Amino acid sequence: MGRWLNKIRKTHSRELTKPTELPFVGFVSAETNAIEKNQGPQIVENMITKAIAPLPVTFKEVLASPLFDETDLNDILNGLYSIEALRLYIGSWLVNDKEHPTPLYKDYAVQLKKLGT
Repeated sequence: MGRWLNKIRKTHSRELTKPTELPFVGFVSAETNAIEKNQGPQIVENMITKAIAPLPVTFKEVLASPLFDETDLNDILNGLYSIEALRLYIGSWLVNDKEHPTPLYKDYAVQLKKLGT
């Protein structure tokens, strides 16, 4: 650190440069992920609705089920589950007669066909 301190002391003011002044500082990025509080339920509903589109179940049935608690819904809102993961989870619940989700087998679609859905 002493070396830099000596260099600064020996530097003449004409050698120093001023920082560039800009009217503002910002970042170039895509849309922000800020979610207003009242948008949360709509976002969760949209995600679940997309996930269940090919399945024989309604959004109200899914919400009335024991599938998701408040923490799960927050995780969906925060993007921790993909549409396919939600579809797999809900499909496994359907395969098990809407009791509780079964182990997450990738063949849930085949199992649903066996049930006549």
